[in-house]
Formats: sequence, structure tokens, C-alpha cells
Amino acid sequence: MKDQGRRSQMGNGKRPHRSAKTETVQRMVWNYRDADWDRLNANLAKTDWEFFRGMSPNEGTVKLTETILKLAHEVIGQRSCKELKSSHPWLTDEIVNCLKAKREAEGTEFERLRAEECSAKIVSARESYIQRTKQELARM
Repeated sequence: MKDQGRRSQMGNGKRPHRSAKTETVQRMVWNYRDADWDRLNANLAKTDWEFFRGMSPNEGTVKLTETILKLAHEVIGQRSCKELKSSHPWLTDEIVNCLKAKREAEGTEFERLRAEECSAKIVSARESYIQRTKQELARM
């Protein structure tokens, strides 16, 4: 049934609806708010960094990263987090409805108007998403 709908949409010159790709992702995240920063600073200060002498820049980079991560794991907790990732996270229900209206207006006198409305809403939603993300990062 679904395929017939797609064929009829394509047959009448309209493009099928394509939404953003989404997937559920599980990852470990740091609990920065609960970190013991004083302890981390103390551990970094008392670390003997002489092991870097004689290392190549690549070896030194790997060893530095390993050392900092080891010390961070001791004082910064982590937790598992499941998130729904989207290739277009600003694609809201409002945008989906706008895209639908734009497709329905194809070939009519309202085609240009709906396309302009849709473009403006997508740009606005994307900019809002970027601003929210910047604010969230600033609070970390």
C-alpha cells in the first residue's frame, strides 16, 4: 500500500516525502558538573611529566591523551546516554507540515509562496537550533 502511494506521487509529478534520517545512539558522557576539579588539578600538578623526553610528537600526543584521560576517569564520573540523532535536528513537525504544504502546492499559483514560506521557516528553525546548541555548550 505504501509503495503504491509513492508510485502515484511520483506518477503525478510530485516528489515523495523524505524526512531526516534518525537513529538511536548510546554513548558515554562525562558528568562535568559533579567533577572534583581540585583533585584533577592536584593530580595533574603532581604527575611526573619527564616521560615525554625522547618521545616523538606522535608518541607524546598519544601518551598525553592517555594520561589525562586516566586522571579524568578518576575524578569525573560518566554515565550512559541514549539519544535520538537526526541528520537535521531542526526538522520539527511544523517544518514537516510546511514541506507537505509546499509539495501540495506544486504546479499551482501558490507554489512560489509556499516554497518561500517553507524556506524561511527552515532557515529560522535551523538558526534557533544553532543558538540553543551554543547556549547549552556555554552552560557546560
